Amino acid sequence: MDYLTDARQEYNISLRVVRFELSPGSYENLITNLPDHEFDMDDFFCSEIAFNVEIEQNGRKYEYQMNYSEAVKTCRSFLRIHDGKSVMDAEGLIASNIEAVRPGRTFPRQKRFKIPMSFCYRN
Repeated sequence: MDYLTDARQEYNISLRVVRFELSPGSYENLITNLPDHEFDMDDFFCSEIAFNVEIEQNGRKYEYQMNYSEAVKTCRSFLRIHDGKSVMDAEGLIASNIEAVRPGRTFPRQKRFKIPMSFCYRN
């Protein structure tokens, strides 16, 4: 459903800005339309949850860190099931998705490209 039409070219939306201090002098600003009576400030600490997760090194060859994209997905899943009854171990899931930190990596990342597709099947 499209809310903007020729007759109505504006749409009212309520947004709120949430600001977190990550470290002294470093802030993160989030703009959301989630209602404040359902999601309080503690529900938005994706970065704080992710940075406070302890990653056990256990004498491994490389130092390990969390997978940041998986951490964000985990926090997003946590916010989606936020009903006050469901329980999700977000910190445990973040700690289980880790990746090695490889210093001195010199090879360039592979560039992904799409293979050209023929449209001969169309009439």
